[in-house]
Amino acid sequence: MSIYLEENNNKDDLFTYIAENINYFPFHTCKHLRILYVIEGSIKITNVSGNVVLSKNQIECINILEPAEIASLTPHNKVLILEIKNRFLYQIDSNINKMILNVGAIQFFPTPERHETKENKINTEKLKKMFLDLFWNDEKDYYSKSTLQNLEGICKLLIECFDDVRKHLFCFSPMNEQIIERFRQIDYYIQENLSERMKLDDLVELVFLSPQYLSSQIKDKYRRTFLNIIEYYRTIEAVRLIIEDHSISTYELIQQCGFSNSKYFYRAFKKHMGRTPKAFREYLIRSGSIAFVKTIDIGSEHLLTHVKQVVNNFHAYGLSEVNLNSEFYELNPKHYSTSQDLNTTKYIHWEKPQSDYYISAVQTLNFLHQYYSVFTSKNPLSIILIQDEVWFYHSGSPLHIELERSRGGERIQAILTDFEKDIRSPVLSLLKGDIVYVNVN
Repeated sequence: MSIYLEENNNKDDLFTYIAENINYFPFHTCKHLRILYVIEGSIKITNVSGNVVLSKNQIECINILEPAEIASLTPHNKVLILEIKNRFLYQIDSNINKMILNVGAIQFFPTPERHETKENKINTEKLKKMFLDLFWNDEKDYYSKSTLQNLEGICKLLIECFDDVRKHLFCFSPMNEQIIERFRQIDYYIQENLSERMKLDDLVELVFLSPQYLSSQIKDKYRRTFLNIIEYYRTIEAVRLIIEDHSISTYELIQQCGFSNSKYFYRAFKKHMGRTPKAFREYLIRSGSIAFVKTIDIGSEHLLTHVKQVVNNFHAYGLSEVNLNSEFYELNPKHYSTSQDLNTTKYIHWEKPQSDYYISAVQTLNFLHQYYSVFTSKNPLSIILIQDEVWFYHSGSPLHIELERSRGGERIQAILTDFEKDIRSPVLSLLKGDIVYVNVN
């Protein structure tokens, strides 16, 4: 019996949030994109040629029709899942079903470097913030303009920043968009022609490169051969077909997936799945078709308290929660002011913070948002900004800052002290992606 997830809510919903305690979810596919955010405990997601362990406050994607198995690694877990319907995704990018969107899993590309870049860390924090903001603010109002904009923003961020092919190519050397698009076209062509006998010559008219040069480019950029790529996608398709029909014959799998013979098929399958096709069928039968999950009330106090705390932290900090050493820095939300529309406000009104050690993160776009946070850490910290900000310091010891610019690598030193009366001075303008080293003396 196949495990294939259908829509589980009203047909008109473009997305749904569900919260679950997952004990075990057998290998399955889903025609929609899912984003999983772990609130409590740990889970392991296994897919073709890789897996990822998610612990508290970590996030990952399961792609459209991607074979996946989910298992609990702790006695108790709470997982918040955003399911984005495919009809909405196809409006944003018609090739979304061919992409492997990947936050931190090790799959076809074995090297973890692409997940350890500063850019990926910043984008991951941004994804978490957008994911939780959508849940907290918009989940009940499916058709408001802001909801659709926020949902579209999440999808575009995933496509632009978490496409595994793009991430891998950018990891080792800068790439222009023409090269990225070339490799995407190759990737899509392979997936669209799995049942055919493909060779490098078939790609000449697609990318206008000689077979010899194209072969060297694939090895250099992908660190894989053309045949490696074909084998990977054919194995994914074979796993899908076995999940959908446990009784499908080896002959049918070879024909539909394009393997040249049974020996090649068995070798490729075992390489990527760690077991033979027969052993995988038997594993699926033993696992059964029932998912052992417990639905958690989406409005439960524990769930909402946790989400609210994380959302407030993002809003209060205006910063990434993760520093270069992947440790949490100590900023605690203390006071928030209302936003001001800068298009209609003649004079900026500054909210007066309570007396204590504060950093103020001011986001200046069309609106001014003032957020005050108690700065409690006495240890040096490294902080990566996820948006443009303006900082000043209030009522405390001087704040010594060394700033490494995200653009150009320039290093700047500054000292922030108490502001003078109602004027926030001195002020430090910071840019998205800047690394800020902070010391309180």
